[in-house]
Amino acid sequence: MKIIKFIFVLLFPILASSGPALSENYLIFHTNCGDMAAALYPEAAPRHTDQILKLARLGILDGARFFRIVPGFVAQIENVDTRKPPLAQSLRDAVIKIPAEFNDIPHRRGILSMARFDDINSAETSFSFLLGEAPHLDRNYTVFGEVVRNIEVLKEIEKTVPGKNEARLEKVEIVTKEQLDKMTLVSAHPPDATAIPQFFIVIIATLLAGYAVVVSVQAAWQAKKGKGPVSN
Repeated sequence: MKIIKFIFVLLFPILASSGPALSENYLIFHTNCGDMAAALYPEAAPRHTDQILKLARLGILDGARFFRIVPGFVAQIENVDTRKPPLAQSLRDAVIKIPAEFNDIPHRRGILSMARFDDINSAETSFSFLLGEAPHLDRNYTVFGEVVRNIEVLKEIEKTVPGKNEARLEKVEIVTKEQLDKMTLVSAHPPDATAIPQFFIVIIATLLAGYAVVVSVQAAWQAKKGKGPVSN
């Protein structure tokens, strides 16, 4: 019995580390439903890892909508072609088709899986956060990472409705493990349905600026009108 325990103690670190190797850099997905941290799989999907990090550095993923929500299945980020406003051509040129890197990592909740068209080598910028187990996707779509912190944010994203109270990636940040350990991530919360759209903010700011000009001109006119000839 002691021998068995001794062997188990020796093998446990090996068994515990048998999962896919994780990248040195982590992604922080700042969404309007909270923040999530994800690790990438540089050995299982090296080309996908490199390209996703490149897209994040260039800000190409910032502002992308979750255009497809299927509870219990996936929450999918839109592809670059549907972005509004569209990306600048210089950024669009950085988007390439990524060859498939199918691996043995199962599709389960929290997994990041690359979307594609019928051509298995047609992946670009759209990917999904798995909301549950999906074994039919295994070895048909490239798994390239997993959520490692604040996975409960997916519950809030899962409740959103595209086109209404939709979820979106506000910003994607690249950090090291040391930086991640010191960070305080925003907890899961519903998207703010009362938030003022950006174009309304611009309109309000413009009206306020115009009002300030009118008040200033009126005050100057009143001051000039009040001055008369000076008598001793």
